[in-house]
Amino acid sequence: MCAGILLICQFTPPLTLAQNAGYEVKGVVVDKSGMPILGATVVEKGTTNGVSTGIDGDYAIRAAGPESVIEVSYVGYKTVSLVASSSLLAHLTLEEDAMGIDDVVVIAYGVRKKGTGEKDRYRLVWEDVKYTPGTLKVVAKKDGKIWATDTVTTTGKPAALTLKPDRNEIKGDGYDLSYVTVAVRDAQGRMVPRSKNQLTFRVSGPADIAGICNGDPTDFTTMANPENKKIMKIKAFNGLAQVILRSRKGESGKVTLQVISNGLKPAQTTVTVK
Repeated sequence: MCAGILLICQFTPPLTLAQNAGYEVKGVVVDKSGMPILGATVVEKGTTNGVSTGIDGDYAIRAAGPESVIEVSYVGYKTVSLVASSSLLAHLTLEEDAMGIDDVVVIAYGVRKKGTGEKDRYRLVWEDVKYTPGTLKVVAKKDGKIWATDTVTTTGKPAALTLKPDRNEIKGDGYDLSYVTVAVRDAQGRMVPRSKNQLTFRVSGPADIAGICNGDPTDFTTMANPENKKIMKIKAFNGLAQVILRSRKGESGKVTLQVISNGLKPAQTTVTVK
């Protein structure tokens, strides 16, 4: 079994907005329970410069300067605006906005209004949704006007793999780690949420695979790597898996991690050890 990995089945693609060079702001966005928020919008106020948070609630944005205002928002939560130099942006907790949404419409399934009970105070549930291929669209309204929309579309068959390290640089002290998220995607780049493809990882350079993980509680594959094997294998779970790279003490240079799976386009990423 594997602990410590957060796997989310619904994928929200990142925003594709312009990035400005300048003052860099990095951090994570979580809810009051400490859970990462995937798909929160982080923008430099008054510009089109913005990003969305990743699977671990992480983000990085370059603002014009330390006095620029960074605005963080997510449906159902209160929007937060802080200057780029604020230390609060490193680990930002969003508060739920219980009074924010009047009603939510899921196209073809009708309207639900927020209530006061535990079940419908913060979330709305449709229990009669039929699981058929297609696109499901949700529209949130505030004061009778459209406030936010989102869609979930049935993905195609698995076609490719992607790798995303949480850190592209680590220290060569023999302890520093980089957590690399692996995703199985279709031909349009959408994460395939029910895929369980066999994955093979290979590492080269001044780092070792400290372990692998997929979040599947029924998978008893050996996930630790005390022998520092260069090649390890595991199945994806709900389209995701994770590889942990550990630097070698006293060594530096470029680390290359590759992942392959039968019938899928392979992926490769690099991490620098300094």
